[in-house]
Amino acid sequence: MKFHFSGIIRLKENKIGFKKPLFFTSPINKINTKVEIRANDDLVVGMEIEAENFERAQKMAELELARVSSLLSWFENIGIEKYWITGHSIPNDKGGYTVISKLTISRSIDDKKTLNIKSVKELEKNMNVDHANDVSDILLMWTEALTQNSTGMRFFLFYRILEKLIDPNNSMQSTTKTDTWLKSNYPKLPLEGKRSILTFLRDNIHAKSPNFPFEKIDQYINNLQEIARKAIEDKVVEKL
Repeated sequence: MKFHFSGIIRLKENKIGFKKPLFFTSPINKINTKVEIRANDDLVVGMEIEAENFERAQKMAELELARVSSLLSWFENIGIEKYWITGHSIPNDKGGYTVISKLTISRSIDDKKTLNIKSVKELEKNMNVDHANDVSDILLMWTEALTQNSTGMRFFLFYRILEKLIDPNNSMQSTTKTDTWLKSNYPKLPLEGKRSILTFLRDNIHAKSPNFPFEKIDQYINNLQEIARKAIEDKVVEKL
């Protein structure tokens, strides 16, 4: 059976725009997808899905929306505030479709980043690729990090990206290995005892001590984000 799902991708501070909708087909589930701009600059995602039942179609739609969000976030370097399914249509016994919609929240947005034709074609090409599981996992982690409103959680997730890249097997020594890598590749970062300042902050994100320098998380969050992005570019991008 053929189902139609709609979803919203809400961006954070960075905005994006394109003069014509994006069209692509997911490489695994062959979902025909359309992405366009809504009046308030949310991205509207339409998905056409072939599935044996509604439950499976809904799961496929949720996964495709997450996939599109993570790829969009990475390739255009934009933060995703959230994404969600807004409605669907299902075949009815009259040979047509019954449309079911959910409430959506609108908002007004100021600036936007407009993609030229070349950028749109490149983005469409990237959306059509079946990326390896490790690549998809890293990009999803990147998106989740950018989505977080909590600076502490964002810091922790950026560091977890490094741990996953430095120690793919996720051993008990992943933090130690990542700390060694940081001290070797970024020797100008200050140390806190024998650890890099970034590792020290990662280990104390949930510290309850009133003496913990929480302001240093704000001080170093941009450094860690850039280091995480550079590590993804060095270790993952060649697989894209």
